[in-house]
Formats: sequence, structure tokens, C-alpha cells
Amino acid sequence: MEESAWNNKGEALKKLSKYEEAIKAYDKAIEIDPQLAKTWSNKGDVLFSLSKYDEAILAYDNATEIDPQLVVAWNNKGTIFGLQGKYEESIKSFDKVIQLMPDNAVAWNNKGVALTWSHYRRQCSLRQG
Repeated sequence: MEESAWNNKGEALKKLSKYEEAIKAYDKAIEIDPQLAKTWSNKGDVLFSLSKYDEAILAYDNATEIDPQLVVAWNNKGTIFGLQGKYEESIKSFDKVIQLMPDNAVAWNNKGVALTWSHYRRQCSLRQG
């Protein structure tokens, strides 16, 4: 299947830190078959690496729309939302990971971090207001 070859090329380019070329390869795979959840997630990973957070979220959204059980995409969305200070969205993403994999220690930890920062932000705003 041609789309698998493009996805694999994207993976190889990602490992070589050739991110822009990897994105082009993933786009080619998605052009052939837009229902490739893992390829959308892989593209999100590269965009995440490039700190293109909004674009990465869109890629992860496509991935989770196609495969709502794709834990890595939910986890990475939660991480990006946390980096953007969108703690409620972050917590929701980690909750989804925990729903799918209750023993996922990383998701529990990440949720705890997001809850801590959310609480800290609320406390700071109360003190200022």
C-alpha cells in the first residue's frame, strides 16, 4: 500500500530530525487515505517537536476523531494544552487516556501536574483580584 510507504518514510525522516520533509511524507499518506489515524498522530508528533502547537492539536484531533482509542494522541494533546496554559482541556485529555488505560502512570502524573498548575493559576488570580 502506497500510503504505508509514505507513512514509513515520514517515520524515518522524523528519526533523522528532518521534520519538514516528514510532514510532507505524512501529508502524502493522508492525501491517499485521510482515515489513517496513526499517520495523523505521527504528523502531530512532528508538529509538536517544531512547537507548532495549534497545528499539532488539529492533527491529533483528526487522529482521535478517526480512532477515539488512540492513547498517544490524547496524551500529547493533554501535554500541549498544558504547555499553552489550557489546563481544563489538558485535564480532559488526560482523563480520556486514564479512561482508556487506567494503569497509565504517565497520564495520572500529567493530570496531577495540570491540576496543580490550574490550582496555582486560580490562587494567583484570586490574590491579584
